Amino acid sequence: MKAYKYRNGISAYDNNGNSLFYRDVDTLFNNRIYAPTISELNDPNESNVDDKIILDFMQSKGNEVYQDWLVLKKQLSNLGIYSLNNTHQNELLWSYYATGHKGFAIEYNLDYFITSFTYSTLERMCYFLDINYSNYVPRIKNVTQFIRFFSKPDTNKIVKFYLGNKSKRWKHEEESRLILEKNGFIEYDYRAVTGIYFGFRMDNTEIDYIMNKMKGREINYYQMKLSGDYNLEAHSIEDAYYDSVKYTIKSISYDPYLISKECLKDDYVYKKKVKEAIEIVCSKPLVEKIISVKIFNETSLTICVLTKSFGIYPLKEFLFVLNEKERLYLIEDVERGKRKLQEKIKKMSIED
Repeated sequence: MKAYKYRNGISAYDNNGNSLFYRDVDTLFNNRIYAPTISELNDPNESNVDDKIILDFMQSKGNEVYQDWLVLKKQLSNLGIYSLNNTHQNELLWSYYATGHKGFAIEYNLDYFITSFTYSTLERMCYFLDINYSNYVPRIKNVTQFIRFFSKPDTNKIVKFYLGNKSKRWKHEEESRLILEKNGFIEYDYRAVTGIYFGFRMDNTEIDYIMNKMKGREINYYQMKLSGDYNLEAHSIEDAYYDSVKYTIKSISYDPYLISKECLKDDYVYKKKVKEAIEIVCSKPLVEKIISVKIFNETSLTICVLTKSFGIYPLKEFLFVLNEKERLYLIEDVERGKRKLQEKIKKMSIED
């Protein structure tokens, strides 16, 4: 599944006269995004909901409960919101957010992108949602509806209620959002960027600048062109730096004493598998340091490698399992493979 982010062209500047184009390219080069809070977004109606019923109900339960709810709303206001779109062909967005077609659009593989912002495969702590557009703000009409809606704590529902709705006047933006527990600049897995689309008014000098900065990353490049019936089409163009050295993350070293003595013994049957798991993690994006290595379920072998991370969370966990043929698999890759297969089957069924 892909999503897109429109970025500024060479003629865009901030209030201090600094180029937004070079800012956006540098952010891309450094594998980062900027996730603003609600107050930084351009729609003054962000998170505008009618929750008076909730506030009154909570207040009736006592000041402590009421204050807890206000704390929750405060936390929502501090979440990072990264807006995306489901198409690279929206001419209005090229006009609004890509400096009148002089900018570019980034294509993200959502699987790698979302995984960047999680602590582990089993504990996904970011939310991806499509914006719902309506003529009316979302509202809780009565206490019964509120109790039914929030009876089982579901953060995803709460986030969707407060941050997943906009006026129909914004419908043309076809927006999706990543809601993150951190705001500001956040690093992500560089493999998430799979393509870059250049606006049809973008100068070759800026196109070359981006290709040079992003060389060696095996990114697909496209130039937007006008076609019949007011449409935009993406035409594949050659990477001017296709023969550059492949971009890789420097593999880190690890302290062998992190592994228990039992696992290091020559007669330990899974000694090589434990080392293999650690070496795989050492070459992963966002990993700064190996903190600990633990073995669970000795009979089926589950290896947990805990790391210090450059990403949204200071810690990131990698879980490995051994299959019946004694091949080691990272659960993150297994789940990614399943989702890819499901998407392929879904696409085939739609085409049929």
